[in-house]
Amino acid sequence: MAKTRRAKEPKAIDGPAILRAFHVKRSVGALAGARSAWKNIAEHPLTLAFEKGQLGRGDPRYTPEMRLEAGNRYRELCEKLVVTGVDSTNLDRIIGGRSQVSVSQSRIDSIRTLAAIDKHLNKRDRKIIRHVCGDGWWPSEAVREACGHGHYDRGSVPRFVEALDALIEAMSQST
Repeated sequence: MAKTRRAKEPKAIDGPAILRAFHVKRSVGALAGARSAWKNIAEHPLTLAFEKGQLGRGDPRYTPEMRLEAGNRYRELCEKLVVTGVDSTNLDRIIGGRSQVSVSQSRIDSIRTLAAIDKHLNKRDRKIIRHVCGDGWWPSEAVREACGHGHYDRGSVPRFVEALDALIEAMSQST
């Protein structure tokens, strides 16, 4: 006679797999199935800079939340450029000698929006914003790359905030 196996009760998850200094607890609603959850504040350099309070300096017309929102909007536009909309697991597709590349309407819209925004940014600001928000570089690396390695050794965060202020202005001008 065969034994029947009973499924083991899953243990309650009390934290992320590896708890790091940049994991913080956040409250979530009852619909999520728990009262609180863990949040990785270092999932992107822009988010980490916001959580550390580094986006507070700069033009007093703009708040850190406005800078974060502008950076995340630019990040979303850059991420839409990467998505092709083609299922990579589709093995039925056969590409012949001349492949036709189809571009989705959302990619076209993202390209146009980014071009309109970039047109209103100077070269250095555009490079800093593209590296941090689009490519996920650390602000210090992006500022040194855009402005030269001898400049902004200690003042890279204020220069990054200055570029975010220029991004907010460019986004308002491009609409």
